Amino acid sequence: MQATRARTIALVSVGLLTLTLGCGSPSSRDAPEEAPTASRTPTARDTTLLPSESPPGFHIARVQLASADEGSLSDDAGRLLTLYGDPDLEDPATGPLLVVGRDWGEDWADLGCGSKPRDPTDARSTRGPVVVCSGELWVSWEIPTKDFTEECVGVMGRNVAPELVARAADALDPPEGAIGVPHEPLEIPADVLPAGMTRLASGRVWRSSSDVHTVSADIYEWKRHRPSARIGMRVTDASDTLSLLTRVQVGGEFQHIRGGPGAVHSDRDLHVLTWREGDVLVAVEARGVRRATVDAFIRSLAEVSVGKAWELKDSLLTSPPATLLAPGEKLAASGRAGKVRWAVGIRDGWETVHIHHVDDGDIGGDAAPVGKVRRDQILIRRSGFEDGELVVAHVHADVAKVVATTRDGHEIDVPLGEAVLPDESRYCGVWLDEPAELKGVTAYDAAGNRIAHATSSL
Repeated sequence: MQATRARTIALVSVGLLTLTLGCGSPSSRDAPEEAPTASRTPTARDTTLLPSESPPGFHIARVQLASADEGSLSDDAGRLLTLYGDPDLEDPATGPLLVVGRDWGEDWADLGCGSKPRDPTDARSTRGPVVVCSGELWVSWEIPTKDFTEECVGVMGRNVAPELVARAADALDPPEGAIGVPHEPLEIPADVLPAGMTRLASGRVWRSSSDVHTVSADIYEWKRHRPSARIGMRVTDASDTLSLLTRVQVGGEFQHIRGGPGAVHSDRDLHVLTWREGDVLVAVEARGVRRATVDAFIRSLAEVSVGKAWELKDSLLTSPPATLLAPGEKLAASGRAGKVRWAVGIRDGWETVHIHHVDDGDIGGDAAPVGKVRRDQILIRRSGFEDGELVVAHVHADVAKVVATTRDGHEIDVPLGEAVLPDESRYCGVWLDEPAELKGVTAYDAAGNRIAHATSSL
């Protein structure tokens, strides 16, 4: 029951116009980088879990701490599950299970097998066939809505007959067009349930995308650029209901992890683990990572004060710019504006612009072949977001000064980074917050002569 989606980031505006400085040696900078502003919003808990250090080859890419004053969760997106099983078992998750769920969202909804391989069974409901995926029985379908949102409904079974899953799906009567109003859990009628099976838990659970906040949690992510891999972790206050529902949602093998009840699901290069540890519930999801690396990461977790989490969040702004780069990349330019960091890395004839927002993690990383720039030319790459854009310029070795001009007449000196290419051409960049808009970029030689100009359309 895992899925991912692309996300459009709304970057935080930090003023009318902000310059992010080109990066070389400290002596090459015309001014110091803007100092990060510490923000210590009260968090939902005093302690959290963190690894003793980042996994080898990984860097911290995202830290989001749940605020105690963030208010109620939006009904624009969410997932509700209702679980039925045998309450007399020591661990009901290991016995016969039926789950009915609904998943909704403004951008997408997903419930069921997703892209996983599936095998048909002989059972079929009026909603569709009962299929097997990852050891679970599923029937899922979309229901009509009255706007541009999506909603999915589904029934899952474990250790039960496919015919029971089909009957449960036929017995459901989900409301249509329910987006925009409070959602309620769906119920399987009692006369459909076999003897000994009753409702065990019902409520909201984590959606598979950490960008959709359906349950308040501290969110962390570590990344490795080459080969691409990531380890994500969520920590929230535990409850019997949420813990049981999360274990069943992850599925796979039910086992104890770090002394608490958990679940492990592995599928090729995807590993998802969840467990309860004292007063917290933890979920770890890793892609492109060996299981041994995931296990070592989990073993390294320790309870720490939330102050350590704030320090980790601050490090996204204060750590050396090279931490944004992939292994083997040379730092050609970098800068920071408020909560936005960026860096240009060069490797094997490719230039990669890495963009990072302290609250949203890595939000850029587009690569392109390194161009051969003429003396009278400026090669420009623009990365636009809802509240601003990053403009990166590649200029000839004879260029000693670069000036960016906005449409309202502001001129900004953009310091050049170190020369890391054989032709000694260099990079620089500027971050423009809305409503500032780029008009053009001009390059000058050491004598102050204008030698190149590029308009914002290039």
